[in-house]
Amino acid sequence: MPAAAIVPAVIGAAGSIGSAVIGSKAAKSAANTQAQAAQQVAESARKTSGTAAEDIRTAANEAAGKVSGAAEGAATGVEGVSERAASDVEGASGNANEILRSIYQQALGITTPYLDAGQTGVTSLADLAKGPAFTFSEDDPSYQFRLTEGQKALERSRAAIGGLNSGGTLKALTRYSQDYASTEYQKAFDRFQTERNFRANTLASLVGYGQTAAGQQISAGNTYGTTASGNIMDAARAAGNYRVAGAESAGNFRVGGAESAGRFSVGGTQSAGDYLMQGEQIAGNAITGGANAQAAGTIGSANAWASGIGGVSKSLSELAKEIPRTKKTTGKSN
Repeated sequence: MPAAAIVPAVIGAAGSIGSAVIGSKAAKSAANTQAQAAQQVAESARKTSGTAAEDIRTAANEAAGKVSGAAEGAATGVEGVSERAASDVEGASGNANEILRSIYQQALGITTPYLDAGQTGVTSLADLAKGPAFTFSEDDPSYQFRLTEGQKALERSRAAIGGLNSGGTLKALTRYSQDYASTEYQKAFDRFQTERNFRANTLASLVGYGQTAAGQQISAGNTYGTTASGNIMDAARAAGNYRVAGAESAGNFRVGGAESAGRFSVGGTQSAGDYLMQGEQIAGNAITGGANAQAAGTIGSANAWASGIGGVSKSLSELAKEIPRTKKTTGKSN
């Protein structure tokens, strides 16, 4: 067979195989490059989304912590102010009651002597009522002196008229003694009654002073007790209101802070999740694209080989067609 017939066929077959090799390698190389780029994109997307997610979690947690801290600070401040206000009210009530107590003690100091005098008067009146009873003694030296002097005067008078030893003189002396004794008894009883009444009236005045002082002390005690207890009750109510209001406000701050902190934490977690999901989606898309590229490269490689094999087959077919012609030509020559 002449070389002129074989060489073109061989060259065509070799060219087809070379094209197949080159096309296959090019398809695989491009696919690998795209797949590697897709893997890098996926890793970068995951890393970026992870970093963003961590940053937003950190920021959200910091914000939640700051909100909680601010709320706790506000709550503590409100509690402190309400407690100080309550303590101030209680202190003011105590001071007011101390002033009232001082005034009450002064009133007691002023009225106590009168009360003591009244008690003394009551005791003395009781003793006066018990006795002693009125007594009259003819053996009293003063009485005897005045009686004797009267009798002497009567005797001198009778002696002057010459009837000293007569019965009439004796009767006159006896009647004088009886009348004088009766008169002196009445006078002594009157003096006893006058003195007794004077003492009773004096003691009654003391008792009256004591009664007045006792009433004044009772009134002062009632005023002091009522006012002081009212101050205590009012202060307790006001202090309680301050403490309750402070507790409510502090609770509202803490609840509000917890809610805000929770929203920051939940929002940060959701945003972080969104970033991670987006990163995974980007990574997934990139990996899928890379896989598609590899698949396309494999198909391209297969197509290149198929094309090359097709070219080889064509060259061989053409060579096969040339062989009979060559034989015929050679036969005619012979």
